[in-house]
Amino acid sequence: MYQAMILPSGSPVPLPSAPHVDLRLPGLIAADHFPVVALSGVVDGSENDSAAASVTASILKERLEDELRGRHGISYDVGFGGASIRLGQSMPVVWADGHDDKWQVVVDTLWTALKTLADDGPTAEELDHALAVARAELEDPRAIAGWLVFQAARTLNGREPRTRQEQAELERTLDAATIQACAQQMLDTALLLAPDARVHLDDVPDITEDDPPTSDPIDGHLYRRKVLAIAPRDLAVRVSDQGISVTARGVTGRVDWSDTVGVASAPGVRGIIASDGRQLSLIAKCLRDGDEMLAQIDGYTSGLAFDADPDEILA
Repeated sequence: MYQAMILPSGSPVPLPSAPHVDLRLPGLIAADHFPVVALSGVVDGSENDSAAASVTASILKERLEDELRGRHGISYDVGFGGASIRLGQSMPVVWADGHDDKWQVVVDTLWTALKTLADDGPTAEELDHALAVARAELEDPRAIAGWLVFQAARTLNGREPRTRQEQAELERTLDAATIQACAQQMLDTALLLAPDARVHLDDVPDITEDDPPTSDPIDGHLYRRKVLAIAPRDLAVRVSDQGISVTARGVTGRVDWSDTVGVASAPGVRGIIASDGRQLSLIAKCLRDGDEMLAQIDGYTSGLAFDADPDEILA
């Protein structure tokens, strides 16, 4: 396994750099298709940012289990995770499922748990338990695949791979003040997803209906919607040697080829991925001369395509 992980020689390909899409944060979004209440936040930090974010999310998860599973008996799936989103930033995530008539309780409990952790920090018992859980995960041989993914992410972000012993040392340096500061950053940048439009929080704006950012259409070849297509009536795709734009429901998304970092490809479907994470999804059968459009996209993005499941592209 170690031999398979050795990277080829040569200069690394730099990661694309792009500004984040602006959102009003903290914010609440009602997502009917979402089966849980989930909360994410952005944590800035130094070398121990991922360790602090993970331990903070672990403590929140324990608080949610005590309240939602133990006290209220309305949640079964309570968990946490996270990702490194750019150099020096992590995005911890916590979530919990619930009953259809109890989503407000789940949201209130999650938000209160985070606010309390940001205001008061963890108890000594909570911190000791979370650090013990982190140590056990490091020592678990079943976690080796996840550990390798973590090291791959560090490499992509321009950091040196870390041994599990080094990770354990970093975790041992975490104290209550560090976890409290991490929780405060999560609180300031929180994005809550809830599966019920009736859910609300007094001190968090509902941004479900916030207008997505729109752009000017590309000046290029126009592909119009087929008459009988199941697609928005104003669907229009424009393609040129500069980039591509998609207009639907009054909003235009645009990605220049110079800003394209990948193209998810499946028969009759493409997903154009921009450096800031936005994606434009194209279905050939919805457009007149749709196959010609896909051929144009493939010609302009040679070398960026990768095979993908069509359901994932259109999710």
